[in-house]
Amino acid sequence: MVHKKVLKSVIHDISEELGVTCLLTSHDPLDTLSWADEILVMRAGQMLQKGTPTQIYRQPESEYIAGLFGDYNLIPAAKAKVLATLPGIRANGKELLVRPESFKLVPQQEGTVTGKVKDTRYYGSYHAVDVQLGEATVTVKTGSGLAKGDQVHVALAPEDVWYL
Repeated sequence: MVHKKVLKSVIHDISEELGVTCLLTSHDPLDTLSWADEILVMRAGQMLQKGTPTQIYRQPESEYIAGLFGDYNLIPAAKAKVLATLPGIRANGKELLVRPESFKLVPQQEGTVTGKVKDTRYYGSYHAVDVQLGEATVTVKTGSGLAKGDQVHVALAPEDVWYL
C-alpha cells in the first residue's frame, strides 16, 4: 500500500509537471476515485459510463457500476416506502441506491426513521451496521459500535439518494 501510494504521487507530479495525460487501468476503486479527473467504466469492450469520480461514485448508471466502486445499498421500490417518509426522498417506483456512509445515525428528531440493529461488524476505522428500516435492511457505516437489537434513528439527505 505504501509503495502504491508513493508511485501514484510520483506519476501524478510528473504528469502535472510535463503537462501530459496519464492513463491508469485499475480494478481498485481507491486508485481510480482518488487519482482520476475523469473515469471511463468499461465492460466487455463497451463503455458503460464516463464522468468525474464523484459522478461515477454517487450517480452510477447501473448496479454493476455501483459495485465496482464500493459498498452500496440497493433498496427495491416496493421496500422503499419507509425512506420516502424522510424529507426530500421520493417513492417514484425506482430502486434507491444509497452508499452506506450516506446514512447518518442521529438522536431521535423530526425527519428521521426509527430502525433496529440486526447485525454489526467492526472494520477498524468504522463499523458496518445492518439496520432494519420497515421492510428494508440497510447497511450503515458509522464510527460507533452498536449492539444487536439496539434502536437507532436514521437520517438521509436527498442528494445522497440515486434512483436506478
